[in-house]
Amino acid sequence: MIRRLRLLGWLFVATSAFCQSPELRPDPTTLFQQVSGHLLQDVKQLPRYTCLQGIERQFYHARYREKDACAGIISKFEARKHELPLTSWDRLHLDVTVADNREVHSWPGTSEFNEDEIRELVRNGPFGGGDFGPFITAVFGDAAVVKFQGERLVEGRPVFEYSYAIPTGVSQYQVETPSGPAVTAYGGSFFLDPQTADIVRLIVRTAVLPGSSGACLALSEVEYSRMNIHSRQLLIPHQTRLHLIYGDGKEAVCVTSYSSCHEYASEAVLHFDIANPSPGTASAQPSPLVKALLLAEGFPKGLTFACRMVTAIDSGAASAGDAVEGFLRSPIRDRSGVVLASPGSRLRGRLVRVAEYMEYPEYFEVGIRLESIEIDGVPVPLSATLVNPTPAPEHKLTGYHVGVLLDMNLPDTPSPLPSNVGAFFFMGTRFHLNHWDADWITVSPVVRVKSPSLER
Repeated sequence: MIRRLRLLGWLFVATSAFCQSPELRPDPTTLFQQVSGHLLQDVKQLPRYTCLQGIERQFYHARYREKDACAGIISKFEARKHELPLTSWDRLHLDVTVADNREVHSWPGTSEFNEDEIRELVRNGPFGGGDFGPFITAVFGDAAVVKFQGERLVEGRPVFEYSYAIPTGVSQYQVETPSGPAVTAYGGSFFLDPQTADIVRLIVRTAVLPGSSGACLALSEVEYSRMNIHSRQLLIPHQTRLHLIYGDGKEAVCVTSYSSCHEYASEAVLHFDIANPSPGTASAQPSPLVKALLLAEGFPKGLTFACRMVTAIDSGAASAGDAVEGFLRSPIRDRSGVVLASPGSRLRGRLVRVAEYMEYPEYFEVGIRLESIEIDGVPVPLSATLVNPTPAPEHKLTGYHVGVLLDMNLPDTPSPLPSNVGAFFFMGTRFHLNHWDADWITVSPVVRVKSPSLER
């Protein structure tokens, strides 16, 4: 997994627009100095903000079994005129909070940060961060060697293009390897608008990556836009595109968009996006003593129950991070027969994986984690998995693609889901469910070592 820059922070205040006629347009050196000054000052005064982060990752197969060193693989990538075969994709929705020069992720609408869990779920693919603060500090500070390259047109408007290079000795671009993070040099180009004194686009290209990382090259492109939040003009990464070239010739692209940015609130409110709930009617609630024990210790493991999820999911829109709701179709009883939760009790959960695999046979994988069950109006934590999970379909080589035999290596296996997640598989190229039934069994909660995080 590539982690772009440890010091994270990418949302900052832009100064008032700089509007001049073409005759008064600044020279390249003056423009760079002006933009550098206000961007570096804005990074220092960065307020706390939260944005919704939409991520779609696409994985591409190598046409041939690559045996070249990274230099040869990169050369083929640069010379290629066609797209590689798309083998799979996945989609996520996350909340990303930037504060104290750090970026922390959580599932949308939750009151807790889930950085470690999210990174574990997406570790078999590109997942970056730090699109603003660290790059801005490095490129417009003293770390980079910057050169003016000329005037260009970007989306119909004239901009100034600059190149930059940051050597390993001052770089903070880190690559995850089995032996720990490794620092790499990087460089690229950026584009400044002389009429507004704003950065428009930033391109980041690493040096050849360490062989232990499993990748050869990471190439990022960040598009910027303005957003008015609380009467303040904020410059945010409208969209970023991270392209990763692996050491076996396979490739992956991670496209990230930012929306719904708002000022960070110190008190987060638990929120679920519920679609057409039909929880039924609960009855025979457990005694106050039983409820107190459940709240303190959770459900014992090994208890089976049936439930119906009633939040509609569609392959064209569903994402990991989406909240779902359902209800019990059978009671949850302890081993002595005492009812711990009655039929009709409301369940809440979350999608933690939505992916499509396009090798034969084509299918979707949807991972759902049950999080709580409502007992007498109080949500009680619940950890469970499927009683009889269905194994994932086996991929088979389909033969020839445009006259060329596909690489015999099958796509990378996705990272395994945690023990408290149920995996559902849907055959075909699209699916839509208004509800679905399944039998579950309670398991021990997944215990995670919490890393330092922001107070919420």
